[in-house]
Amino acid sequence: MTRSPALRWLAAAALFLLARPVAAQERVVLRDARVVSGTLAALSPDGIAVDQGGGKTLAIGWDEVEGGRVAKQAEFDRLLSTVGDPLFRVRQRLKAGDFRELLEPAEKLFPVYKDRTSGVAEAVCQATALARLAATKREAAVEPFLCSAAARLRPGFAADPRFQLPVGRAVVAGGAYGTWADLPPVWFDPAAAKDALPLVAARLKVWPGGKVQPGPALYAATLASAAGDRPAADAFAKDLGAAAPDWEPVLAAQWETAAGPPGTAAAALERRIDSLREPARMAGLYWLGVGRAKGPDPAARRRGVVWLLHLPALYAEAAPDVAAAGLYHAAAAMDDLKDARGAVALRGELLTAFRQTYHAARLAAEVTPPKKDEPPPPAKP
Repeated sequence: MTRSPALRWLAAAALFLLARPVAAQERVVLRDARVVSGTLAALSPDGIAVDQGGGKTLAIGWDEVEGGRVAKQAEFDRLLSTVGDPLFRVRQRLKAGDFRELLEPAEKLFPVYKDRTSGVAEAVCQATALARLAATKREAAVEPFLCSAAARLRPGFAADPRFQLPVGRAVVAGGAYGTWADLPPVWFDPAAAKDALPLVAARLKVWPGGKVQPGPALYAATLASAAGDRPAADAFAKDLGAAAPDWEPVLAAQWETAAGPPGTAAAALERRIDSLREPARMAGLYWLGVGRAKGPDPAARRRGVVWLLHLPALYAEAAPDVAAAGLYHAAAAMDDLKDARGAVALRGELLTAFRQTYHAARLAAEVTPPKKDEPPPPAKP
């Protein structure tokens, strides 16, 4: 939100007046040019509190502050400089649903707030998760999501009403296991999963109450599987609890797919796929499709394509990243089957209907000739 010239002039005038010697009262100028007087009772990244006397204390967020004259001037100015402007931008872009433009201010704030438990800290963690997800950094979005979830579990937590999300975009746990609907635990980038895993593991070590719920454990176990860390995956899987019956066959098929052609684990998953609860069924369809589609038998590859095409058919709106992955791998299988027309049609659908996803960006990089002196895109994992 851009302030009018009149408001900017009033704020500048207020700051000029505050520079003049006054009584012991401290004063804070807000972005709307109001001046709050009193005694600064609290000063932290979570905001400030001004004791105005008579038992009245006013809490103010850094996103609301323009400047001030206070006893702890150096600390006030430091927090205003490092927190105030990016927090204001986060608040405005969250409200507008402008998640792609959230990344820069959210990344500045996340290190400050990720271990705090205030309402503003929860909002910053949610903003970071949404921004990373919008930038197709899916694996990196797990840590801030877990930070926001952990903040809500701590005693005394209260959400900050200034930070509002568009309807339907809350970054909260739900479903059968306590996962975020916008971030199903299906991962595509082994290197990114390897980078995210220690951060997620560290978060689980200090989980509120000491007992990790199935949702956070599921994120850790699937990230470890994607990173190729079998011991870590097995250790986290011990905390899956009620999620274990659905996810154990999915994880087994994932490991089998990583090792070679599908075998007994894929066959067992195929028999159970329709009975799995979401998002285990979605993940199971993905790993069945990927495994079958890379098998040596053409008939099995066609079966893999069928499994993969379930994903855009069923989850285009609920999980566009996973739906796009289905199209990407199905097109590759069609190439192997010498069905050029089918492959072109699937890639066209991927680039038009799912252009904001990880696999659309990956496909675009693969089909765009590199510029001179630019390295080619990375090989397919």
